[in-house]
Amino acid sequence: FDADTDLPLFSIPVTVIKPKAEIENVISVKNIALASGEAYRSFLTPPNTARSATLTITLRDDDTDTEKVTKRLIHISTLQLLPQSAYSTLHLHKRVWMAPGDTVHYEVNDVAPDKTMELCLSQDWNSLENSLVSARIEYKADGLAPEGLDALILRGTRSVAEVELGCPSTEQTTLIAAPSGKLSKWRRPLRPISSTLKPYVDADRDAFDGVIAYELSLDYEWTHPTANTGSSTVIRMAGDDQIYEAAIEGQHTRVYAKKSGKTLGFRDARSLTDIKGFEPGETYRATVVLRHDDPKTLENFRHSECWIEWSLKSDLAPRCFGTRQGAYLSNGNKFKDVKLKPGETRACFFAPPEEKNLPKELLPGDILLGS
Repeated sequence: FDADTDLPLFSIPVTVIKPKAEIENVISVKNIALASGEAYRSFLTPPNTARSATLTITLRDDDTDTEKVTKRLIHISTLQLLPQSAYSTLHLHKRVWMAPGDTVHYEVNDVAPDKTMELCLSQDWNSLENSLVSARIEYKADGLAPEGLDALILRGTRSVAEVELGCPSTEQTTLIAAPSGKLSKWRRPLRPISSTLKPYVDADRDAFDGVIAYELSLDYEWTHPTANTGSSTVIRMAGDDQIYEAAIEGQHTRVYAKKSGKTLGFRDARSLTDIKGFEPGETYRATVVLRHDDPKTLENFRHSECWIEWSLKSDLAPRCFGTRQGAYLSNGNKFKDVKLKPGETRACFFAPPEEKNLPKELLPGDILLGS
């Protein structure tokens, strides 16, 4: 506030984006105006019966373009973010050249019910003509659960995962619920063993227009398991899967063998996936480099946790119980098949496999994920 007039010097607008409620499983948005480099975002709520969806995009016919040869490059994206799930799990991203009057259809095979979905449409920078786009998304009850969705998250030997079972209200008859699960991924959180913050020096530094950039280097170390790991290994910064944009501008990861220094993978992105060449029992390191023009921002990341995630060569079977206490103590009655009427729900509780069936190298704090 101004000391003399008591009037505000500036104001901070507060924006609340409320998801659009579903209307009979179909949501339509018409005449979205897009210009070069412009994006449209809408936040939707899939119904509680949704398991998949069909997305239809139409570029409105332009009467002035009689030849209909002026195409635009349109970016199409749907996204749902869930705890302990990768950004890519429920993410659809397509690019398509469209002329006025064109219509495209895409199947969104994995949808999490009742979880906010972002629909984003944008026009590429190289498409200079303005566009009017319409979108229609139809949610469907096909399937029982999204493929690849980590609905089961178990930590240690005494954790419990609650899963809600339900019969869609659209069903005409009762359903028999006979839940079972599988644990297919093994995640280990790592703390940096060392970190270094220094000014970033580069031959093309003049391109920064005099702004000094800084670089934070984080080193992580682990021993690769000797058994029950598949061919897929993923490394990412903890929490990166729960935000839309990267937290900072630069992020690079290098994975290498500690003993030989041989590089197994390098990527200038938010996660490093499908790394090959690990030897059982060998020690490896990952160096994550973060760059920013504010050293205080980088200081907030100095102790950041990093996740290394292995696919399991053979799935583990969690135990399913009828009560939370039974699952925690592992001595309760196993869940029995139950009939559910349309619209009826019932909870079941999963517990980790018996300790003798867990990977021998599973450490305290490790997480097992599955569906």
